[in-house]
Amino acid sequence: MDDSVADVSEHLDSSDNEEFTPGKVLQDIENAWLNEKFAPEILPHQSELVDCMLEQISHMEENMKKLKKGDIRLAIHKMEIDRIRFVIKSYLRTRTVALQHMPANFQAFEVDKLTIKPNLNSHVFLRVNKPVQGIIVPGTTNDEIDLTAGAQRLIQYQPIASLVKEGAVQLI
Repeated sequence: MDDSVADVSEHLDSSDNEEFTPGKVLQDIENAWLNEKFAPEILPHQSELVDCMLEQISHMEENMKKLKKGDIRLAIHKMEIDRIRFVIKSYLRTRTVALQHMPANFQAFEVDKLTIKPNLNSHVFLRVNKPVQGIIVPGTTNDEIDLTAGAQRLIQYQPIASLVKEGAVQLI
């Protein structure tokens, strides 16, 4: 296992035996970004992935210092780092992280009184990552639908909200 894979694996809780590579972590962040962007509710924060990828960027920048100034790989790596930073910044902007940067007296307000509840009955586009059976869509005489891997659908968010959080479906 090379150092970058070892660093990534150390950062993430590997309760299952899945190996985390920098590419896998980046793909997971991109999925979290798209899900957060298109979901009508705030999803669980993927702070471990963000921290891991920021550390990976630091390693990449250190490795870039070893390259000669005219090396084409330098420009390619710089573009990739900029792309990764864009995804991370966009993901963080999409989430409600503004409270962390406000004075303490503003941080202690009651969220339930000041926020508008998300419309969980709104419709979303999704792509199915793992087959799922028996989804009951409200308002359709309680018919069950099956989601096959690779299929794309327009469906109400509420019946598939847990599937988004589990990674069984990807919002698009």
